[in-house]
Amino acid sequence: MKFIQGRPRGLTLTLVAATVVLAGVLVGGALVVLAGGDGDNGSTQSLRRDFRAPERHDLDDVYAQSSFSCGERDSLCVRDFLIDVTSQYGPRASLGVLERLQREGRVDLSVNDHDLAHAVGRETAKDFGSNFKSFDLCPTLFNYGCPHGFFEYVLARTDTPKEAASSICETVTGQKTRLLIAGFSCYHGVGHGVMMAQAYDLQESLSTCNTLGSTQAKDGCWQGVFMENVNSAMTNRARKGVFDRKRPLAPCDTIGAQYKHECYINHSGWLMQVAANDVANGSRFCLKVHGRDRSACMQSIGLMV
Repeated sequence: MKFIQGRPRGLTLTLVAATVVLAGVLVGGALVVLAGGDGDNGSTQSLRRDFRAPERHDLDDVYAQSSFSCGERDSLCVRDFLIDVTSQYGPRASLGVLERLQREGRVDLSVNDHDLAHAVGRETAKDFGSNFKSFDLCPTLFNYGCPHGFFEYVLARTDTPKEAASSICETVTGQKTRLLIAGFSCYHGVGHGVMMAQAYDLQESLSTCNTLGSTQAKDGCWQGVFMENVNSAMTNRARKGVFDRKRPLAPCDTIGAQYKHECYINHSGWLMQVAANDVANGSRFCLKVHGRDRSACMQSIGLMV
């Protein structure tokens, strides 16, 4: 496994980039990331730092005892139900239950499960603490919605993104390999949160990432920013002028050299939208990229395939 910029690149792409970008395209660009705190604006003082473990549980028992009674398309009711389950048993239980409810047709697939997972992530940070042990409770189900919502909550209650990142990502403990992967993924989540907090201002978000200390922290944050940027393009929320169908490689073709890899490795969602999901045409766009960044662009298409 090749290590670049202090992390195992191939493994990180598999864990992070492939899942989120691929899922967004396969559902026809329906990946929506919404900010919000469920009516609790909070403050730095209200942020819980210590870790509280959720109750031990068996998923079959939680599912059997949960008394779910929402309409299959009543997203607000489903959200409130999931928050209640999360507050007692944690996000693995609540999102595991959601998976079953979907399989059985009790929650319609038109309900935005990524947004529901955001609400679960906010509840996780609120109930179990703004630290890595709490963050690590979040599963990667539903396009990483729980980790994204977790950062959403913490970012709203700290003075700076650097403080939020320090609160969560720098409390990781364990073996070196785990620290490398978990730490990068953690800062990736920071990037998503930063981009939302900056109202999708790409340059401001990258500048915020650059306030983080280590190379790994900055790189992970950049990746999250660019992934969220592509999400915004696919859901018509991007800032005007950032993406251009006549220049499909934008903004990656004009961004600073240090950012190009993370931009291109996340760019396939937009390229495939421009190419109407034609892999050959999308790949032809990548062939116009100069130098080693062409490989990142092609990897992005390949991960999607």
